[in-house]
Amino acid sequence: MNGHPVVWRPGTDHAGIATQTVVERHLNLKSRSFLGRDILLAEIERWREVYGGRILRQMERIGSSADPAKEYYTLSKELSEGVGRAFVKLHQEGLIYRSTRMVNWSVKAGTVLSEIEVVTNEIGPDSQLEG
Repeated sequence: MNGHPVVWRPGTDHAGIATQTVVERHLNLKSRSFLGRDILLAEIERWREVYGGRILRQMERIGSSADPAKEYYTLSKELSEGVGRAFVKLHQEGLIYRSTRMVNWSVKAGTVLSEIEVVTNEIGPDSQLEG
């Protein structure tokens, strides 16, 4: 924090892509495009209302100093736009960059997943992939 005052605002939709994946699995979706963005976001919001409080309780149990009154939803329009602006600024300042790398691409989610969200299943050259 380098001597700067900061405020930790807890987000209850922890790891938005992971949350989206859980909701899609719960809905037994083959493709999120089947529902459309607005309906999917409504389902994610419903999931957050049911399970979001668990995250705050877990944070309290580990002794976090976040202020629950400052809770926010990272899929809100305001915060999503702020994240976009931050990434553009970081790229313009040369602090982040694009590169060719191996990634964990999820065809189902249509995005890259973190290593902890990946279930590895090695297959042989003659194996048939599920579609």
